[in-house]
Amino acid sequence: MSKQRPKNDQEHERVSDPWFTPYRHPTSDNGWLLVSSALDDLEQHQKRKRARKAKDRHWLWEVVTALISDLTHHHLDESPGSGLVVPRSNRTLGKKSRYHAPIFTRTFPGMLDDLQTLGYLKQTKGAYSVIPGRLKRTTIRAGVRLIGLIEKHQITFADLRTEATDEVIVLKRPKRAYWDKGEPIEYEDTEATKQLRRDVEDINSWLAKADITFDTSALNQSVDVRARRLYRYFAGDFKSGGRLFRGFWQNLPKPGRLLGLRIEGEGVVELDYSQLNPTLAYAKVGCSPPPGDAYTLPGFEKSRDGVKRVFNALLFDKKPRKRFPKDEKVAFPPTTKIRDVIEAIQEKHPMLQSVLSTGVGFHLMFLESEIMMRVLEGLRHYAIVGLPIFDGIIVRASDAETAKAVMKEQLKKATGLEIEVRLEQALVTQAPPGKRTIS
Repeated sequence: MSKQRPKNDQEHERVSDPWFTPYRHPTSDNGWLLVSSALDDLEQHQKRKRARKAKDRHWLWEVVTALISDLTHHHLDESPGSGLVVPRSNRTLGKKSRYHAPIFTRTFPGMLDDLQTLGYLKQTKGAYSVIPGRLKRTTIRAGVRLIGLIEKHQITFADLRTEATDEVIVLKRPKRAYWDKGEPIEYEDTEATKQLRRDVEDINSWLAKADITFDTSALNQSVDVRARRLYRYFAGDFKSGGRLFRGFWQNLPKPGRLLGLRIEGEGVVELDYSQLNPTLAYAKVGCSPPPGDAYTLPGFEKSRDGVKRVFNALLFDKKPRKRFPKDEKVAFPPTTKIRDVIEAIQEKHPMLQSVLSTGVGFHLMFLESEIMMRVLEGLRHYAIVGLPIFDGIIVRASDAETAKAVMKEQLKKATGLEIEVRLEQALVTQAPPGKRTIS
């Protein structure tokens, strides 16, 4: 039985129920044995009197290959969340979309049901709800029959591969509330979106060839180091959001990530911007931030982390805030009111009155994401492999000074402001073979 992975409550969120990836397929004879077994069992189960048409046989082969491959990968990945999210709604199935593979026809739910009957998957059907946060999506996970075959044939991540044919530029509807995850929305390609796609594909091509390994002794979980294809997510329009997601390193807890990752055989460090959101907010209003720590407020010196989260919430709020962000009241003394914290923030940052509670957050995030795209481009210029984590980057320890200089340079180009870049490393690292310097 697979273990449930503990939630990572650090700054890098993991999607609890990953979406089914229809672009995965086997790369080895053992991997194809799983698909062949499922196809044979389906033929026996369905007992068709007439042979399928050629196009129907092709669809069957594609959908079974994708389901068995991604269920196997999910099982090897220790089955995070409730399972892989799959569509069953007629509103979604059969609809042409840049985000959907052609296998999502209206006969797809029947295939799920048949494979569940045969023991290849377990399915938890979704349920619609008008109550916010109560909508349940259908999820699937490997069944007893498939798990047995995975163990029998000793399948590993090396037996599977993902085709680089899916959409890497994802436009999502803005969230309507805390519980809302937003939905992908369709868009027409323009020269701008085509350039966005080319930029991400350039990064993905660079990372695909990179020498990246992971010492599994650093974490009590399996890691697929080939899951490095990045996707850029925008919120509502192409000037909001824009962060890169879905690199395998983003889902790892920081201590294990820093201890286990190797780039070109060398240990790594993580670099990130210090107090980036306040810096970007000040750039928005055209002035420099005051000296000192932006989140340390008189009377709330022991509540810095709580102040930071309230400050960031105010950047995304579109109207005056009347309560603490979820689970954040405990970060303050018991009698503290949210207005006390907001007034202290306004007193510390009077120049930001015009941006707080105006919904500017996603636009600042876009600026952050553009800076990070330029940082990755700059690192490639120096032949440095960089693994992005929102406003930070992972590089070889010997590349730290060069990467830090690139990060400072790109932020100054974008905002005109100076910023500190913090460095974090594992408690035990390999000795670097030598340092590169920026010219």
